Amino acid sequence: MKVNQYTKKTRLDITLTLIVNLCKLNLLWITFTLLGAIIAGIYPATTAALMVSRKWLLTKDYTVSVKEYFSLFKEEFVSANKSGILFTIAGLILFLNYNLLASSTLILPIIVPIAFYILLFSFITTLIWFFPLYVHRENSLLKQVRNAFIIGVLKIPITIIQMLSLFMLLYISLALPTMFLFFTFSIVVVFWMKWGLKGILSTKFKSFENK
Repeated sequence: MKVNQYTKKTRLDITLTLIVNLCKLNLLWITFTLLGAIIAGIYPATTAALMVSRKWLLTKDYTVSVKEYFSLFKEEFVSANKSGILFTIAGLILFLNYNLLASSTLILPIIVPIAFYILLFSFITTLIWFFPLYVHRENSLLKQVRNAFIIGVLKIPITIIQMLSLFMLLYISLALPTMFLFFTFSIVVVFWMKWGLKGILSTKFKSFENK
């Protein structure tokens, strides 16, 4: 009976520790994103949050300190922003193309919108897998982009799960606005990294990295 009480207490402690640190991680992400004037802060802040999530998932040490987060943010600031600029430019190009398609008065061949949506899906797929891959395995930027796309296609069920999970979490947060301040992003990165690791750890990179 004493063992059961101790186990329950331990589980309760772990749960409370996780909740407190999810809140802390969310506030750290918001703070450092704003410190980087949003544009320069969002990518290193997101990378740092994913690194913390990776530590949680692999070590079960559900803690994060300001010092730890700041160290990761500073360490990845330049590299994460380089990657982020690439995705930002690609996203802007897709957005401009969408506006052109939406405002066009011409009758376009069906292949044009189909090609656009294929490119959009490829972009989202690559973005979803790039950052978990970035924090887990070292590689050149172009190889990371290529590998992210390949994994996204090979692990298409996980890719779809991640897309749906993100949509659901954002939808729930709209109904509960305080979640944005305290939990939304930290929960997103933990799920993002959890499914990312699931796909990455089950992928045989040698089968396509040496080609």
